[in-house]
Amino acid sequence: MTPRNPKVGVLTASLSTAAGGLFFALRDVANRLEARGIAQSVFGLRDANFADDRAAWRISHLAAFDGFGPRGFKVSLPLIQALDRAALEVLHVHGIWNFASLAGLHWQKRTQRPLVISPHGMLDPGALVFSPTKKRIVAALYERRALRSAAAIHALNTAEAAAVRAYGIDVPIAVIPNGVDLPEESVVATRDWSADRRRTMLFLARLHPKKGVQELIAAWRQMLDRAPEIGTRWRLTLAGWDDGGLIDAARQQVAELGLSDHITVPGAVFGEAKHDAFAQAHAFILPSRSEGLPISVLEAWAYGLPVFMTEACNLPSGFAANAAIRIETDSAALASVLAQRLADDGDLRAIGANGLALVARDFSWDRVVDDYSALYRWLAGNDVVPAFVQLSSKDTLWRCNA
Repeated sequence: MTPRNPKVGVLTASLSTAAGGLFFALRDVANRLEARGIAQSVFGLRDANFADDRAAWRISHLAAFDGFGPRGFKVSLPLIQALDRAALEVLHVHGIWNFASLAGLHWQKRTQRPLVISPHGMLDPGALVFSPTKKRIVAALYERRALRSAAAIHALNTAEAAAVRAYGIDVPIAVIPNGVDLPEESVVATRDWSADRRRTMLFLARLHPKKGVQELIAAWRQMLDRAPEIGTRWRLTLAGWDDGGLIDAARQQVAELGLSDHITVPGAVFGEAKHDAFAQAHAFILPSRSEGLPISVLEAWAYGLPVFMTEACNLPSGFAANAAIRIETDSAALASVLAQRLADDGDLRAIGANGLALVARDFSWDRVVDDYSALYRWLAGNDVVPAFVQLSSKDTLWRCNA
């Protein structure tokens, strides 16, 4: 007899591309679960991008609410009331340090039903150093209680699971990675690597200090100072949506360093523009200080791109599979690696091919959706404990090594 699928609710602070990579991860999972017959009721706050992104959701119930209060902590009482009326069997909250966590805690206390929380890297040590005072206050007020009240924490990889444990949370942890779509094979096959073609190094992520944007610009200048010939063969594109005015600072830094012919800063790219950015690039870079599991890296591998990334991207399998080149956030160290690897880029195609094979094997949507389905059925009492769940800190068996 096939276990019954429960009625699942999903709660997040933003239902649009204003949430960056979190939006794509959440939307893609919800849409695929819905297609599997697991009805998704998604709740969140309405923002300026919601009207444009509403059609991207293909689920049975999507509820957006207006909020009031400061940016980053908008409150909505109607959202709490809608959760109370929804008769959910499981509620999954994506993201922490915001009103969604508080609303999820209220729902769990009122219903005594299973709550799942996905921190999405927000408990990693590198993330906790940003806005530390706010996080200490929110943790004391309710966030620690919410995390400890959860029936399970969803971690994107074992590194994030370790960060959850280090934060003092000893509830079950389910390790389920992000998934990614593979483009047409022709996109990878037709990429132009001819000797006279100027290559593009692509950065695509939200423009936030933790992503290492300013350090990357400085490193590009230092690389060109020591190896100016690389500038005739490589250029850098810094794409992504602006998070707090950093895009203007990045453009100013590019101009001040005399890099206008070497670095472009186009801003946010979505849809076909995003596809084109990956399809036309020759390598991808993410010098981040903190990540959960960056979808942009998975997307880069899906497009057959060699990836330059830090260990903080939490994808050790990429280094093990020779699909990624290890870099640092320090601009001088980063410039040294870039100068070495871009001076002779003959092995980059093979590294990109390794990334494509890695994504196809370990980050397929079928596997991800199977795991979410099993998690929800177990929490609702309809199935056994999945193999990817660590019940407590004493349980060290992991199925996912991402």
